[in-house]
Amino acid sequence: MRRLYNHFSVARQPHAEDPLSPVVDGTAAWSTARWSFLALALTFGVAYSFGAFVGPMAADMNASPDQMGWVFGISTFLFLILGVGTGQLCDRHGPRRLVAVGGLLIAAGLVLSARVDDVRLLYLTYGVFVGVGVACIYIPVISNAGCWFDKHRSKALGLTVTGVGIGTLIGAPAAALAVQAFGWRPVATALGGMVGLLLLLISPYLKRAPQHGVQRPNWDVLKQVATHRQFVLIYLSGIGIGFTLYMPIVFLGPFAIGLGVPPVEAATLVGAIGVASAVSRLLFGGLGDRFGPMRAYQLSTALVMAAYLVWVFGNSYSALLCCALVLGIGYGGITASTPALLMSLFGRDRIGTVIGAMTSSSSFGSLVGCPLAGILIQRQGFEVTVGVFALIAACGMAAVVSLQRTPSTTA
Repeated sequence: MRRLYNHFSVARQPHAEDPLSPVVDGTAAWSTARWSFLALALTFGVAYSFGAFVGPMAADMNASPDQMGWVFGISTFLFLILGVGTGQLCDRHGPRRLVAVGGLLIAAGLVLSARVDDVRLLYLTYGVFVGVGVACIYIPVISNAGCWFDKHRSKALGLTVTGVGIGTLIGAPAAALAVQAFGWRPVATALGGMVGLLLLLISPYLKRAPQHGVQRPNWDVLKQVATHRQFVLIYLSGIGIGFTLYMPIVFLGPFAIGLGVPPVEAATLVGAIGVASAVSRLLFGGLGDRFGPMRAYQLSTALVMAAYLVWVFGNSYSALLCCALVLGIGYGGITASTPALLMSLFGRDRIGTVIGAMTSSSSFGSLVGCPLAGILIQRQGFEVTVGVFALIAACGMAAVVSLQRTPSTTA
């Protein structure tokens, strides 16, 4: 046990969690970005494979669509709203221990979920445990990776967050096939154990960026950025994004099944979102370095709006596939450009706290969006539901139209 403790303790590192080679844009920086990519791929391969479990879980527990929407909504809400806290912890201590704890929580959530028979218990086992676990990983990994870079920051962040897309690409179809073959309970148990163990093994390789200070993060930072016009506009757009990005992950597959599409092909639509987002994260990383993260962010939000227009007017599998691809490109672009945009506006000082505060903007929409979609689907059908969410996407896009590049307000 002592050896296992030493493996994850600060005794393993020369200076707490200070990197061995504190050179930005150097070898240690790119190594950390690659390990961060893998950590996010594992994490979101689990988090965004929920759509493959929805049907069997609902049938097993006699749950309604809005109840299943609450399960995913609670999980997403928690990992977004808690980002400000885990970002501060990363600013103080680095990402290693947070990722290890997150892996254990995700594993516990999936294993316990496989043993409950009441959907209300899923709110705790999957919603809370998995949500808090993802929160321990998401913002700390992204903010730490971004602070390793100056010249190639957008490109490196694009590589890092591509892990979310790759995880979605592999996780959703693989989970659907496994659930179809073995049932959702054994698959949830095996997936939890495997991902939890791998995240524990990865965590020591996530070197802390040299720009992270050892000072306690100050809430004054949040007060300063909260009064900044650009922050407010981006935050308002994030509220709309919270509604529109997560609903298709849960309900695009069931909508396709309602059109007569086989379940595995329907789950592939979520995988298509992952493919497109993985490619776009790399693409928008390069675009951000060349044209600026502000333009990349504006283009990304426009693509999310376009995806919903395709869904509104399309009732075929090919149209849904197009919707998934466009949505994935927009989603990937937002994920890749947001951290770089915030760093360009506010600098690297306590950036984990700033990014965490920004991700909280999507928390309300992620919590309410999926249950709201479930209620609307039950009462009005998919067509009205998609139209309502397209309108929300338009409101989110309106907030970023007036964004203009301004000088950084923080050293």
